[in-house]
Amino acid sequence: MYKKLGRVLTIITVILLLVAVIFSVTAAAMWRVPLTVDVGFEYTGGQTSSLTLHFDSNSQEEGYASLTQPSVQLEGEQIAGYVPPVAAFTVNDSDPDLKYYFGGWSALPDGGAIIDENNTVASVSDGLSELTLYAVWLEKAEVSVTLQDTNYISYDISFNLAINEESAISYQTTGQQTLTFSCYLAPDNIWSMNFAAGTRTSVIDSQSAQLESGAKYSVTATVTIVVVLPTELTKV
Repeated sequence: MYKKLGRVLTIITVILLLVAVIFSVTAAAMWRVPLTVDVGFEYTGGQTSSLTLHFDSNSQEEGYASLTQPSVQLEGEQIAGYVPPVAAFTVNDSDPDLKYYFGGWSALPDGGAIIDENNTVASVSDGLSELTLYAVWLEKAEVSVTLQDTNYISYDISFNLAINEESAISYQTTGQQTLTFSCYLAPDNIWSMNFAAGTRTSVIDSQSAQLESGAKYSVTATVTIVVVLPTELTKV
């Protein structure tokens, strides 16, 4: 009898131990805290971390086609704040014999939106690893100058054009002579036209005449019996 009782107690003990184990595992599962891992990636809107930027003169005309700017390699944050260089392409802005001046860079060869603080390299290169920027050329103002000397005994007429305080063009009549020529001025040029005949002189400059891009102007100095030197440009 005692042996049977001992076996029963042993079985009951084993059952109680199994119940205790099952309960502890269930409780641990119920109170487990989820684990969150920050892997450190940031969405950049498709912008690559490296960009090769090329520059195209975007012109076949003499004086423009030969202009070059080396490609640049931009990395990471350099892309967002990059300002394209302009110095190599503004050299013709003060050349009175060339018709165009540099208007900036565009991502389109037909002269689309200019790259600036509102249209940045980062915004037009989104997702690209290479991008070409094209030079945008705008028309200068064209000024037609006539020096007309029809008086045998009077003075010759001289003309001098200075751009950014440097002499750019000089002409002078010799005896009875008419000279007609054109010069091209960018709206942001600082310029002055100086006319002289004998003791008389006149000056027209960028402070007194605001030129419009692509517009045409004329000016005439004459010497007949009297000397008539111009004081303003005429828009034609």
